[in-house]
Amino acid sequence: MTHAPAQKTLILFLGVATIAGLLILFPPMTLASIPDDDTIAKTVTSALSSDPVLGKRTIEVFSYRGRVGLVGFVENQKEMDRAIELAKQIDGVQSVQNNLMYLDPNGFNVIPRSWGFQSP
Repeated sequence: MTHAPAQKTLILFLGVATIAGLLILFPPMTLASIPDDDTIAKTVTSALSSDPVLGKRTIEVFSYRGRVGLVGFVENQKEMDRAIELAKQIDGVQSVQNNLMYLDPNGFNVIPRSWGFQSP
């Protein structure tokens, strides 16, 4: 069975099955309900900016196929955990790549053990 280009893209992207030429999405959703990466990144950025503490930090947000990357500096581990949790709550986020760092009291950059992909 051959697939149209759009179907091939969805098969690679979402885990999609076709039965008798019908396109079935798992979990069930319409194509219009699948957020694109630009929308995901903007929504995560908005959520971080709206937070009373994280809104004061500079955090860049990137998204590729629902995998969100956070890059920047926060003040401590608690803020880092909050940023990750906020990102995970956004519709369409498949995983979060934490590239946030913070300064320890001696002024050294701390690269936390939590770096890496974290799924919602």
